[in-house]
Amino acid sequence: MTASDTLVYFHGGAGLFGSPDNLDPRHRALLEDAGFRVVAPAYPKAIAAPIQHTLATVAEKVGALAEEAPSGRVIVMGHSFGGYLTLWLAATQPTVARAVAFSGYGDLLGSWYTEPSETYLSVKDLSHFEPASVTPASTFGERLDLYLYLRQTGTWPDYVSKGDLASLAALSPTRLSPPAVPVYLVHGTEDTDVPCSESTSYFAAISSASPDSRLYVHPGGGHSFFTEMDDPAVSALWQDVVAFCRGGE
Repeated sequence: MTASDTLVYFHGGAGLFGSPDNLDPRHRALLEDAGFRVVAPAYPKAIAAPIQHTLATVAEKVGALAEEAPSGRVIVMGHSFGGYLTLWLAATQPTVARAVAFSGYGDLLGSWYTEPSETYLSVKDLSHFEPASVTPASTFGERLDLYLYLRQTGTWPDYVSKGDLASLAALSPTRLSPPAVPVYLVHGTEDTDVPCSESTSYFAAISSASPDSRLYVHPGGGHSFFTEMDDPAVSALWQDVVAFCRGGE
């Protein structure tokens, strides 16, 4: 990739909340200083419409940005659900040149999502919560409660697919052909939201077909450890991520 090429960053939020403002200004500055045009788009959440609508929208956005880019391709990067979007785009969109997924996930039907989460069961009692009460106009707090409820009941896949669980298999990167482009997977060993195994197992599945892909596992790291820029290891990681985005130079 060359200076002025486009890097598209997708925020997290389980496909239910979050905004482009979630991109850490320090990370944006680091990427822009490396010569990238950084775009952090908003995208529709899987509340009023199924996750397929979200995917179609981000694919269209990436395609449009690639048409504007000097190389005709873009780099994609994201955290958590944004990491999932990143992996799905890398596996399905030919306009993607490289991908970086922080604490992302590859299997929408994994047991960590289809079974109640002990971590979230201890947060607050939402046993009487009504998912239908959340609309696109709902507040962040209401959307967060929706996520907590879905994790407590193991029903996130059912909710985002609007009852069509079978459709999620075809949308899970782990169940698709390995991407034809290099992928950088980053995860903390103590992530209590998305298990580290989501990245390690996906890397094992694609490493032979995608030999330039990389995996970085941060000992003791939580779901957002990559924001801890005062940690020398995290700072060094970001330097490596930037080099990877530039083609390994």
